[in-house]
Amino acid sequence: MLIRVIIGGFIVVVGFFFVTLFMDLKEQHNLQQENIELRLKNARLEEQVKMLDYKQAELTKKIAEMNGIGG
Repeated sequence: MLIRVIIGGFIVVVGFFFVTLFMDLKEQHNLQQENIELRLKNARLEEQVKMLDYKQAELTKKIAEMNGIGG
């Protein structure tokens, strides 16, 4: 009888271990997906910043030319 209780307890512990392992793997996968999405979003935002910098430089150049500065 004691052996059955010990074996039953062992099975519960092993089952709990695998459930916990599965949950950790799922969470890790979710974090990896979120990381990928954030990197893509960051790349898009960096491109927008470059475009805005370029537009600002062009505007500054036009203003300087209108004011007779530079050449």
